Amino acid sequence: MSSEYCQTIEVPEVAYTVPVGGSRDPVNEAIIIENIGTADVVNPRVTVNGLYDWSSTERMAAEITRGCTTDEEKAFAIWRWVRGKRFQRSASDRSSLHPVRLFNVYGYGICGHTAAAMKALGLAAGVPTRVHEIWGHTISEFFWDDAWHVLDGNGQVFYPKRDNRTLASVDEVGDDPWISERSTLARFTYAYQSKEDNYIEHSYDEEIETNYAMDMVLRPGEKLIRHWNPTSGKYEGSQGRAEMPSTFANGQLIYEPDLRGCDLERDGAFNAAVGGGSPIIGVAKNQDDIFRKFSSWDVRVQSPYAVVGGRVDAAIMRTGDGRHDSFSVAVMPDGPEGMRREVYSYRYYTGPREIGLYLDPIVATQTRVGKYGYTLSFYFGAGAGQQAGIDRLKVTTDIQVSPHSLPALKQGENAVVYRDESPEGRQVRITHVWMERAGTPLPSIPADPVAPLNGGRVDSLAPTLAWAPTAGEVDAYHVEVSYRPDCAWPVSSSLDVELPPSPAEFAVPESWLNPGTIYYWRVRARDAQGDWGAYSPVWQFSTPG
Repeated sequence: MSSEYCQTIEVPEVAYTVPVGGSRDPVNEAIIIENIGTADVVNPRVTVNGLYDWSSTERMAAEITRGCTTDEEKAFAIWRWVRGKRFQRSASDRSSLHPVRLFNVYGYGICGHTAAAMKALGLAAGVPTRVHEIWGHTISEFFWDDAWHVLDGNGQVFYPKRDNRTLASVDEVGDDPWISERSTLARFTYAYQSKEDNYIEHSYDEEIETNYAMDMVLRPGEKLIRHWNPTSGKYEGSQGRAEMPSTFANGQLIYEPDLRGCDLERDGAFNAAVGGGSPIIGVAKNQDDIFRKFSSWDVRVQSPYAVVGGRVDAAIMRTGDGRHDSFSVAVMPDGPEGMRREVYSYRYYTGPREIGLYLDPIVATQTRVGKYGYTLSFYFGAGAGQQAGIDRLKVTTDIQVSPHSLPALKQGENAVVYRDESPEGRQVRITHVWMERAGTPLPSIPADPVAPLNGGRVDSLAPTLAWAPTAGEVDAYHVEVSYRPDCAWPVSSSLDVELPPSPAEFAVPESWLNPGTIYYWRVRARDAQGDWGAYSPVWQFSTPG
């Protein structure tokens, strides 16, 4: 059974706590931000436990590199972060090269998307970063200590040089094939060596430098619903092909205004007025043989998330059946391909009518230029003594939302902060929806190491590290070996591995450890439900000198 927590907010910033029970992290289902007041809500943001403010490149980079003091630490923090925030699938909208669009909206991309986003994040964090094309692959290079270093976010690999400490550049990997041949991604060795085909990529810069942000305005009667799991089954795919990742979140913008409170002047209405009867929004001055222009009302839908479909439900009215009596609906999507198309016409009858119009073929993103908004135009006319217009309106816009970007609750006490930039008069309702998970707790922390003992010395540069098996059912172990006491990053991608549950040991491959050096390592366990337990304390060992 789902649990809910609701919070009503009337000030620019509110901190509150959401308690979540169970024995492990919950299944997050939805978060809803709803404008229940009479004023616009500008740029609403929700963070949980200090995370998920990805509204701009700068804020995203600040969250990723929080606590980092050097360019090297920032670069590795970005590399580690992007590995778990996207699925491997190509996105057709070119703006998905930008991290705000890639990680908030799409949640999937290939090597070019990853490298471009890493460049944007690196630059925002103050680290010189560039995109490098090698034959059949795109990677990132970060600059620190007067040199360039490969950090491949898509391949989840980097290349220590023969000193097992300094990271190689693209050219250095090409000059010394052994550097990549011993790695977990050896198949790209030939690509680094094919130097005549390799070059620094600048074609992504236009998107990287665009100031994309997750800015939005919720009008009175409008709400943003974001789900962690699929709800509508819609997708964004090149040429209409379904390219749905293995996990795909859907969202909706729902606008259901009190028509008597609509600001027709702001919406650019022509010859329309709010009346006291039916229709609520109708003709202000009746049409005749001299004044024949339709009355009109435009309803804008604008979203920082890519639009993948829409629907209009309305109650309309037409009392007359003369040549000046009419009602029609047209839609025009934003963007260079936008063209106004009529989608409904009420021609031959009179009286009230309920309409439901699907807008997917017109408003959905299906090209290299994503669609992030559209305009609904209502046209109505009424001859002398007659009336036409709208009594009720609901506009539902399906949007694409990456599940990685949503403010997920954890088991226990969650510190939530809501902020917006509304000038005054906001009234917002936030609803968190989740399902608690009971039963067996997470895998326990792995016990003390068996070999070598903590602080002990190994007898070779390719030792076997062993630990006491974790109690309960274990599906896999994850082991990291680092030269840093905080294990901020491993010695190599080859020393950051998942292992079967038995035996509880890791045979360190040859060539990665240096003599006379202290190394640090830690282990965590995963259960059959796919949940990782906490890491063990960081242990250490030294190699023979």
